[in-house]
Amino acid sequence: DWAVENAEVVTYRDGTPIPQVTDANEWENLTTGAWSYYNNDPTKPRLYNWYAVAGIHDNDPNIANKEFAPEGWHVPSDAEWTTLEEYLIANGYNYDGTTTGNKIAKSMASITEWNSSTNTGVIGNDQSLNNDSGFNAFPEGNRNNNGSFNNEGNNAIFWSSTENNTNNAWNRNLNNNNSNLNRNNNNKQNGFSVRFVRDLNRKPLFKIRGFFSKWKTQNYLNNFTRHTYSALRESVKNHRLLSLKKILSKIYYFFAMN
Repeated sequence: DWAVENAEVVTYRDGTPIPQVTDANEWENLTTGAWSYYNNDPTKPRLYNWYAVAGIHDNDPNIANKEFAPEGWHVPSDAEWTTLEEYLIANGYNYDGTTTGNKIAKSMASITEWNSSTNTGVIGNDQSLNNDSGFNAFPEGNRNNNGSFNNEGNNAIFWSSTENNTNNAWNRNLNNNNSNLNRNNNNKQNGFSVRFVRDLNRKPLFKIRGFFSKWKTQNYLNNFTRHTYSALRESVKNHRLLSLKKILSKIYYFFAMN
């Protein structure tokens, strides 16, 4: 199961604080974990450098890394992101209903807050048709490795736990003007969003949908209202009928979560 909300942790699993770093020069020189609000604005979401994701809290190589995710969860690897992508494609979540080619961005993006676009099949075009999968990615932007902020409204970027080399790590990117989920590797000092995946030895919450669940344990009814009711309503409003499989999976999701 994949979480349907971004990480908002401020400590590692054992309770060790993850430093909040607001200063751009300090951020640029980090080689240990840190987080910041987008634009250093507490009303915005938290962004994390890759060192936090990896649990690197000390430059002493003899000190073990921490666990970033809460008990029972982990940060998805690059391979797990690929598995998610392939699952969504194979199960008809491309914007045109096909089962080949990577055109799943709309199905993963939230129905609001993206900058608009007139291009066919992209996230920013007719946002009421987004989020069929329930992944619900908001365009929270990023913090660059030099400490500056940008791309709010344009991008939702998520770290994987997999590094590419000493300086870079793999991530996935949704863009308002694209129809695909992009795979990139970027400097570990960048601040991106993070999603969690439930550990395999944990009992799944549902089986039809198979991937997405709340990692927090409250507001399940609100989650149903936000993701299920609005998705069905918008489908009728736009004369766009969901497949029976998708309708059943959304209904099953609600009952399985309660």
